[in-house]
Parts: sequence; C-alpha cells; structure tokens
Amino acid sequence: MCNLFYAALGIKTGKTRKELVGGPSGKVLVATICSLARHGQPLNKVQQGQDGCLLKADLPSDIWSFAGDLVITIERQGRGTSVEAATVIKGQLYDWGKSNRILSELLDDIKGLPV
Repeated sequence: MCNLFYAALGIKTGKTRKELVGGPSGKVLVATICSLARHGQPLNKVQQGQDGCLLKADLPSDIWSFAGDLVITIERQGRGTSVEAATVIKGQLYDWGKSNRILSELLDDIKGLPV
C-alpha cells in the first residue's frame, strides 16, 4: 500500500543498459525469451517494429524491491543486434542492486548464445 502512495508521488528507481551483440536478431530474441523464462520473469507484451521488437516482462517482488517492469528493445544493427534493457520499479527510491543484477544476468545470457 505504501508503494502506491510513493508511486503516485512519482518516486521510482531503475537502470538502463545498451549493448551491441554479434549475431542475428532472431537468435538474440530467442536467447532473450529463454533468459526471461529461466529467471521467472513472465513476458506480458510484445510489439514488433520494422527492424526489431520491444518486449515487456514482469519483475516479481522480492526482499530487495517491489514488483516492476523489464523493458527490452532488440534491433538489427548491420551484422549485429542492439539490445537495450531497462528496469522500472515504481514506488521505491532504491532497489539495492536488483536492477544491476537483472540486467547483468540478461545480457550475460544473451552473450552466451552460440552463434
């Protein structure tokens, strides 16, 4: 209940990372979806663009923070693929490293993809 009050005040936390990954965007998309499933982050929105797509997944609450969103943009960039991921946790000023851990796990999983 408290987080709804703080969210109404516009208090939120989150991090963003962007990396270029060598490999086709289709394989990067599959690696992203597999990573979300592995870490218990349910996919709730997919929006296709001309050269890529946007994925939105739920971040469950835990002892570090309230529930939030993970927004991932995958775009074809020449011979590689651009991946931009952002966490948004409303109603909380600090997430005690949760966003950094989530983004690191996601990008490590994607980069670990054999191409």
